[in-house]
Amino acid sequence: MIVVRSMFMAITLCGALAVSASAQDDPPQHHHEATSGTWTWATDANVFVGFNDQERHFADFSAWESQNWFMGSGGRSIGRGRLTI
Repeated sequence: MIVVRSMFMAITLCGALAVSASAQDDPPQHHHEATSGTWTWATDANVFVGFNDQERHFADFSAWESQNWFMGSGGRSIGRGRLTI
């Protein structure tokens, strides 16, 4: 009975402290834009760096790892629409 009551209180507390889902919020804007004539240019990038250290039974493994990306785009109005590349 004590375990059930403790679980109920923990679930109630988590529900009371929950915040709205981040999917409902506007995403942060990190990109940079520049206008050149009628074109609008934008760039965005992320850099992730980590150290992977694994102690295994037969062979230890350690390495620096990185997953990075860069994105560039351009857009302009064409007629009543917009071209984005």
